[in-house]
Amino acid sequence: MTRPLRLFPAFAAALLTLPPGAEAAPQCRFPAPWTRIEPPARTAAGTPLSPLRIAADPSVLRRGARYEMWFTNADSRQRTGIARAESTDGRIWTVWRSPTNPDPVMDLVLAAPAGGWDAPGLETANVLVGPDGLYRMYYTGNRAPQGSVTFAIGLATSPDGIRWARRNAPVLEAANDWERPICAQPGDPSSCRMGGVLEPSVLHDAAAGLYRMWYVGLGEPSDSFRSFRIGHATSPDGVTWTRRASPVLALGPRGSWDEMWTSHVNVVADPGGGYHMFYFGSAPGDYRDGIEMQRGSIGHAYSADGITWERNPANPILAPRANQVDAWTLGGPTAVVESGRIRLWYFGNRTSGLASDIVMAEAACGP
Repeated sequence: MTRPLRLFPAFAAALLTLPPGAEAAPQCRFPAPWTRIEPPARTAAGTPLSPLRIAADPSVLRRGARYEMWFTNADSRQRTGIARAESTDGRIWTVWRSPTNPDPVMDLVLAAPAGGWDAPGLETANVLVGPDGLYRMYYTGNRAPQGSVTFAIGLATSPDGIRWARRNAPVLEAANDWERPICAQPGDPSSCRMGGVLEPSVLHDAAAGLYRMWYVGLGEPSDSFRSFRIGHATSPDGVTWTRRASPVLALGPRGSWDEMWTSHVNVVADPGGGYHMFYFGSAPGDYRDGIEMQRGSIGHAYSADGITWERNPANPILAPRANQVDAWTLGGPTAVVESGRIRLWYFGNRTSGLASDIVMAEAACGP
């Protein structure tokens, strides 16, 4: 969940690949128009997915005849973690509940253990199925100690999307200046201002035999101001990553809707070739001090190679709507390409508070 400069930190993707050496001939370059599907995601009883009215940062996979979704939530122990739900239509969802010891508020399929590197909370999961058939969840971990508000990217694996085993250390940490927190006392995380790497989106490129990660870096490079930028890394095993030195999607030009930051990235492959990126963006005029959720919109970009991106000339493709569940802001996009269309889920907030709903939108994409 993109919440720049606030305490409750940052809150996905199919196994699709780009043919080796092939020039992209996408099913759609800039999908349009976008239609939002009402009402927002609900249970079969018509109730919100969470009794807390906080359902954010969805990550959706299409598996056979059903959709699986993981989203940021919290349980009765006030742990921030990942919940799970299933749906046959992408609109009505069955939220997973523990069959043996259900939580009074919400069951989490993944939460950080006490003493873990991510003990203050984890969120913004991105789930894919690897070539070994295991679910792989990459997520944003809020690094200890509590209050440092610095981030790294963690990994957990699962045979079924419910029972998860997390690694005991991050798989990607801040390295470049545009990713690194600024620390008054180097080596002391409690002295750091908000920063790090977060909000991953991972695909497996079977032709290249590599995992590809797009992620957000929050830092302050020497030639600019502290903000969110989108980077790229590759890995042969999904654990050890080699990143590019510079962002692949930087801030928008002066006066643009995404001039202030570009964050919360989700990338999916187009079946015809190339990649679609969906991301959260905001302008300086949108920023407000002292609120929980910053105002912003969702943008789109297309790339033939996943590195060089062309912003959609119609951006932002989805913006806040008056008197709707996304009247204040919307973000956390996750996309699935299927049956000549792209389906997109995102969270929307009616106000600047944490209460949010998950909304579905779709646009035509090829035959």
